[in-house]
This record gives sequence, structure tokens and C-alpha cells, in this order.
Amino acid sequence: MRKGLAALGALVLAACTQHVAGPTYDLSLYPACADVSTAEAAPEGCVLHDDTMMHSLLASRANEKTQVRVIADGEGGQVMEETSDAPIFAPTLADLDGDGQSDVLIPLTTGNVNTTWAVYLAGPDASYTLIGEISGVNWAPSATGLLAVHARSSAATVEVAFYDVEPNALTPVATVTVEAQQGDPNDAIETICVLTDSPGIGALGLNPEQAQVQFCGDPTVAGLFE
Repeated sequence: MRKGLAALGALVLAACTQHVAGPTYDLSLYPACADVSTAEAAPEGCVLHDDTMMHSLLASRANEKTQVRVIADGEGGQVMEETSDAPIFAPTLADLDGDGQSDVLIPLTTGNVNTTWAVYLAGPDASYTLIGEISGVNWAPSATGLLAVHARSSAATVEVAFYDVEPNALTPVATVTVEAQQGDPNDAIETICVLTDSPGIGALGLNPEQAQVQFCGDPTVAGLFE
């Protein structure tokens, strides 16, 4: 009897410690997100992938929520979920911190021009960490390794916000406002660049005057209206 109970206990323990596989996905059944313009065109989702990734992402939207699921070797993993009403459906892949891995930007809402994105930073083993939000029309690395995000205030005004992209946070450093001025249609466009916010310049050892010179002179700012 004791041997029978011991054997039964071993079977129960083995069953409890077995790996429980997650849902599996055949990604060949889903369209590429680049080929999908609306969520209705891909009700089951679409696939995101690029050459820097050893896995894929399955993006879908339902009930005003966008889900992005990590798919590795056909098995589902981490799910990123955000409430979204942006007309843009598919998330965007971009290397925001320069580490060679594609990070995930999920569109949340869009105004007249600018879109607000939730930023998920890529980590090891196909993991992603939500580090904050950005809002604008595009972004690019600055000369000093910060992330520069361009947002349009009007046809003649652009705000450029600079962020330090850290493993667990998106830290605002400075914002400059660039305004285009043209007295006559035949005149050359002149621009005025002013430092309008500077929460992180102290950590860079800059005073406001130095920060205005540095950020207004950055390649992501210079020539905006040329």
C-alpha cells in the first residue's frame, strides 16, 4: 500500500511540475502589418517582424484595445495591451535607444497631426518594458544620443522634445520650440529656436543658455523648415 501511495504521489508531483505550454500560432495565416491599413482588415491580427528580432509580434485590436503578443517558435508569450482609439492600427518598430534591438511603439490617440505612442523597450529574451509615452509626428536620435521627438503645433511651429531612453524610464531632458518666419513669399525662411522646457539639463551639466545652444543646434532641429 505504501509503495502504491508513493508511486501515486510521484505521478501527481510530476504532473504538477510539467511545463504548461501556452497557445500556439501559425503566423503564416496572418497578414503582415505593413499590408494592413485598418483593424477591420485583419480581425484576427497581423504580424510584425524585422531582421533584428529572433521572434515575431502578433498585433490585434478589439473593443478599443490594442494587443501585441510576442510569438517565439510559434508559441505565445508576453502580451502588451493598451487602450487605443488612434486611426493608426499597427504598432511601429524602431530602435529608440541604439542597442540594435527593435522597440515597440503602440499608437494610443491621434489629434489633428500628432500621435501619442506607448513606448515598450526591448530587453533580453524577447521581453518588453513599458517606459513611457511620446507624442509627435516622427522621432530621430540626437547628436548626443538622446531621442528627439518632433511635434507640430502649427504649420509654422515645431516643438522638439529630447528624452533620455533608459532601461526602465523615458526621462524628459529638454524641449525647444522652432518657429518659421517669412515676411514675403520671395524671402528666405528664417527660424527662431527657443528653449521652452529644461527638466533634465542639470544632469548634463548645462545651464539654460548652454542648453539652448546645444539643442537648437542639434541636427534634428537645424534645417527643419529648409
